[in-house]
Amino acid sequence: MSGIKIAVNTLGCKANLYDTMLIKNQLKDHHIEFVPFKEQADIYIINTCTVTNNADAQSRQLIRKAKRQAPHSVVIVTGCYTHVDEKGLREMAEVDYIFNNQEKDQIALTIGSLFPSVTTQEHHFLTDFDHKTRPFLKIQDGCHSFCSYCVIPYARTMMHSMKPQKVIEQIKHFSDQGYKEVVLTGIHLGFYGEDLDQKTDLYHLLKQLDQERVIERIRISSIDPHEITPELIQLIKESEIIQPHLHIALQYGEDTILKRMRRRDRIGVAIERIQMARKEIPNLFFGFDIIVGFPGESDQIFQTCINTLNILQPDYLHVFPYSKRPFTQAAQFDQQVHGKIIKKRAKTLRTLSMQFTQNRYKREIGSIYRVLIEQSIVLNHIHYLMGHTDHFLPVLIPNAQYKKHQFVTAQLNEVVGDYLVGSVV
Repeated sequence: MSGIKIAVNTLGCKANLYDTMLIKNQLKDHHIEFVPFKEQADIYIINTCTVTNNADAQSRQLIRKAKRQAPHSVVIVTGCYTHVDEKGLREMAEVDYIFNNQEKDQIALTIGSLFPSVTTQEHHFLTDFDHKTRPFLKIQDGCHSFCSYCVIPYARTMMHSMKPQKVIEQIKHFSDQGYKEVVLTGIHLGFYGEDLDQKTDLYHLLKQLDQERVIERIRISSIDPHEITPELIQLIKESEIIQPHLHIALQYGEDTILKRMRRRDRIGVAIERIQMARKEIPNLFFGFDIIVGFPGESDQIFQTCINTLNILQPDYLHVFPYSKRPFTQAAQFDQQVHGKIIKKRAKTLRTLSMQFTQNRYKREIGSIYRVLIEQSIVLNHIHYLMGHTDHFLPVLIPNAQYKKHQFVTAQLNEVVGDYLVGSVV
């Protein structure tokens, strides 16, 4: 058999997307054609997420959609949802195979056994990232924090860090392929290195990557407030490749809720570390993950959270409405917040986030930055090249003739919607 069509859909985090790319790289074969998920295929792979109830529902919808589109297809389900409701998945008639997170490396082998014309490959390096400009590299997996709201430690129980030399070699391989930037990701990056025989940590890995200048840009995906150490701040300040951009898993802006969440950090730590970082790195671009509607969140506590965010002045917020998850302590807490109130408060925080972002964009008018070209887009009937600055400002450049993966120097002239518009200088 030849011309096997495979469609893949990935839900959730950057780590999940990295796992999907590993599977796809194992399936690089001239007999295989990867097609969009909305098209008919012989095999559908759904890499699921379970961080919220909505993610669970999306996973089930995609499974049913796949079988509806192609009744005789093979539907393979993997990812975090398989750890939370394997029984429910096995009861779905549309599901043919289930592989949990520890079994993902068996997916390509199973497809090879189902379709003998397919030759699977074991790549030492990830060789392609779906033509994206900014590949993700999962250097750490697993979490043992057991925050009271989070089901992920039950879905990704195995702690695993990629050895520093393998990280260096993979990034160099990306660079050799023409990539200029890589994002280091993980389930909890702050735990990087604690499981390795030769103990190390995220800071020392970044320092080694900086010394070897393995690629033009390295970006960190997400860290906790206490992990923003003075040493890390100084490294980002002095480095030419570690980007001045921090995505911080703050989760809330008030200590009562942070304590109920079983978060390690309190607001005082976050304020101290962020103010230190902003003082040392003047152009730092940073944002927070915020969970809204956690049990016990009163009107007064919510207002305190807003006040804290106004003090910290992040450049953006990623707002997540609280969702009850199986196995978690918070699902049993009293003072659960009504869904309508959660929705209203989430809207308030998203509006605040837009204000933070627009204020930052306006302050950047007239600034000159290096921009990495990522793609061509059309906005309001005008053709632009789109890219990001070192600190992750999204920039549009009209009527420019440059290629993807190319750096240009641009002056930022105006704000148009969710972008800054610049001109090459």
